[in-house]
Amino acid sequence: VVDPLSETEQQPASLPPVKGWALSDLHDEANSLKFKLGGAAARTPGQYFLDKVHDELGTHFETHEEIHVSVRMRMMEDPTWRPAALAGFQLQRHDDGFYYWHKIVKRKGKEPKEIILPEWGFNNGARLGSRLLNRDEMAKLNDIKRNREIEMVPEIELGWAALLPWNWGTATWLVASSITFLGLVLLVDSSVMQSITQEFL
Repeated sequence: VVDPLSETEQQPASLPPVKGWALSDLHDEANSLKFKLGGAAARTPGQYFLDKVHDELGTHFETHEEIHVSVRMRMMEDPTWRPAALAGFQLQRHDDGFYYWHKIVKRKGKEPKEIILPEWGFNNGARLGSRLLNRDEMAKLNDIKRNREIEMVPEIELGWAALLPWNWGTATWLVASSITFLGLVLLVDSSVMQSITQEFL
């Protein structure tokens, strides 16, 4: 490999081992210390504005999420990986062979809401996802028995933030508390620095 700037030969960087389509190493900072201490909340696709979806303008509040087919592939190949965003969802298969994710959400004082998340990648006319797969990988995705082995995704708590009733009031309280805490830390640091300075002077 020739660097066009230095015109010297360089050894190519080593490539990671091939693990298969949709099976590369995960990068999930939700499991890092800063997120565990600060709290995290999983996304809830298809479940936003549930109190408004049956109003006169209910369709305006539909968020129309779809789940990429790579999610199903990883869940088939790695039984330990279950994305928190799909908690409570069950994989289902249409009569035409296409897959989707299904969930019934209970709502206080209202009828339960049926959530259906289509699978993106094969369910569109261009079938874009299939162009990236070899014959063996396509066979895995079309294996009805293996797809039936994918159980309902369990509810997963990601920290204390997942328990908070998220609204503008909560967000304002958290911001105000953070600013107050930061101010106290800076005040203490300033006092300590003054004491140290006086000791040496």
